[in-house]
Amino acid sequence: PNHPHVAHTLRIMSQIYQGQVRYDLAAESLEQALAIMREVGGQDGVEIAPLRVDMARLLVTQGQFARAESLFKEALVAIEGSYGPEHAYTAKVLASMAALCERQGRYGRADELTARALGILEKVYGANHHFLVPIWLVMSRTHQARGELTEARALLDRSLEVTSGRTDCGRLAASDVLIRLGEFHILCENYRRAELALRKAQDILDDSQCADGDRTAAALNNMATIRMNQGDYDRAQELCLRALDILELSLIHI
Repeated sequence: PNHPHVAHTLRIMSQIYQGQVRYDLAAESLEQALAIMREVGGQDGVEIAPLRVDMARLLVTQGQFARAESLFKEALVAIEGSYGPEHAYTAKVLASMAALCERQGRYGRADELTARALGILEKVYGANHHFLVPIWLVMSRTHQARGELTEARALLDRSLEVTSGRTDCGRLAASDVLIRLGEFHILCENYRRAELALRKAQDILDDSQCADGDRTAAALNNMATIRMNQGDYDRAQELCLRALDILELSLIHI
């Protein structure tokens, strides 16, 4: 039946499927939920905005950046209008948009979005909450892209400090930090530290239901880069092939 409760349940199912790296089922559930809410509540209500945000984030994982940005913008208008420009939900959407801009190399726009999101979340949660970590990771990448390695490393250390030892959802955030830290150490040609960080990230992922997801593929690609730079091309190839197997299963057409 076309009822908001059904759409809500489908949204939860989509989030479960994403956690299980079953992106095809996640997309299918979201499309069904969106269809219900469009029929029940129209195209522009705040009720449909969370579904648009979820779909946009899923599209980002699939590299469909233009569609993702369009959905983020549509959702942000409704969320700001309903919750207000200084609400935590508004900030989290801004942070997701900043991460998208950083991936596209639009560092100036990413800076604008992270500055606004960070200001909001610091007021809501304080200056050292793990909810700020996704913003710090985006900022570290933009600093690194500009050659500002001291600033990038400081943000990574801060992120690691607030996520270390967590057993809740912050545990996966810790794996993101460790993968990012591995990338940073590779750039600095400190391969021992890079491998240590990546192995810790892999341990976290192996203990979760995300062992075959895009996070693992990123860790494997970074490990392959280390081996390649060390001249161990056979091992680098093995790692890349494992990453490709994972990505072929997780990348879908939405």
